[in-house]
Amino acid sequence: MNEYIHKSHNVMVSMDGMVFPAKRRRAVLDDGVDEALKEVCLAIAARYQVKFLETGWTKTTSIFFINDSFR
Repeated sequence: MNEYIHKSHNVMVSMDGMVFPAKRRRAVLDDGVDEALKEVCLAIAARYQVKFLETGWTKTTSIFFINDSFR
């Protein structure tokens, strides 16, 4: 699942988990928001050195596991 990130000065593996609950736990994440989140994740991955390993969401929470090389 994790891959080594080779930079000119080091080699590392970094996996971060991020959880974003909706404000006041309201059920706001529907199918339209799901598609928008997918598009945003793909745009971020294409622009920055970030790989989304897993994304998931319920009606009240979105969860992202990313592999990055910012550190």
